[in-house]
Amino acid sequence: MTGRRSVRRSRYRSNSARKSRSVRIRPGKALVWLFFAVLGTAFVVTASVAFLVGFRWLTTSETLALKSIEVQGISHLSSREVARIAGVQLGDNVLNLKIADMEERLSQNPWTDVVRVRRIPPGDLRISIQERVPYYWILKKNELFYADVFGKTIDRVTAQRILPLPLLEYDRGGKDLVPELPELLSQLWLGQTQLRPGDAALVQVSRRFIQLTFERPALRLVLERRDWKQNMHKLRLVWADLVRRGESTQVKGIRIVGGKVFVRA
Repeated sequence: MTGRRSVRRSRYRSNSARKSRSVRIRPGKALVWLFFAVLGTAFVVTASVAFLVGFRWLTTSETLALKSIEVQGISHLSSREVARIAGVQLGDNVLNLKIADMEERLSQNPWTDVVRVRRIPPGDLRISIQERVPYYWILKKNELFYADVFGKTIDRVTAQRILPLPLLEYDRGGKDLVPELPELLSQLWLGQTQLRPGDAALVQVSRRFIQLTFERPALRLVLERRDWKQNMHKLRLVWADLVRRGESTQVKGIRIVGGKVFVRA
């Protein structure tokens, strides 16, 4: 019994001795790990500081100062207006320019349909704009607006910029026909009619009729929407005959209704 107990004790002591040896810390390895940790931290700090210093230099360097602003595709807006709306000016640092913000500000302008801003290193900026095209004037709440091909308002007509365009009027029944007007009226000046819809002073649209009033020559056309192509063919024939006889300048009105042509001198 005594021998067995001594063997067990010796085994227990040997196991505890092994455990104590396995968790023993070697000072040499600890110092190596500490050295590399300090070195890594120093490297990260140094790299961060160098990056901040370099970025600060880039964003303030004259080398990357904006030297030119190129604006493309404008006809109503001016280059100076576009730069002002975008919030950019010569001398700004190219890296500080926020392209998305500039595009957002420009897209909010009523004349802008599509806009794209590109940064061209080292010091150029290109702004490409596709403007909305005015087709008519339209009167709303006693104010005159430019309107696009669909009759949707663009911007107010100002004394500083006046584009001579037809005044568009339509009733409830004619509103849905407005988008079709360019295609319909494109047939009006073909052949020998010599009449361009853009020269009209007034365009009135209803469900049944399209009426155009011209100032030069003083002429009013009332055209039935039904059988439009046939009505255009008749108008061209009648106008060509009037021109041939030298009577076109005496005509004050032409009305085509129900397939019949009525001429008023």
